Amino acid sequence: MKAKVKDYLKDILIEKNRAKREALKNMAELLEERAKEIVRKRSGATRNTIRHEIEGDEARVGSNYFIARILETGTIKMRAFPWLSIAIEISKDELRAIAKEAFR
Repeated sequence: MKAKVKDYLKDILIEKNRAKREALKNMAELLEERAKEIVRKRSGATRNTIRHEIEGDEARVGSNYFIARILETGTIKMRAFPWLSIAIEISKDELRAIAKEAFR
């Protein structure tokens, strides 16, 4: 009997971990898509560098392109044209729904 309960609990944990990884992937893809829609589009160079990556229990969305950071935060001489922070803000409800679905 103990083995059956233990196996059942193991299966539940495996399924929850799978659901968590899937939720992270969906959330990162959503933010990447939204950020690409929002980012200032002159040449498209910044837009083309926005990516997401998932490593363990963390998902990252952003760009390694220097100009992307300048656009997001601005400089002393240039106002900011935020794209990532706005993408997060307008996606909050959808991100919550994805997380809620994964852990129900």
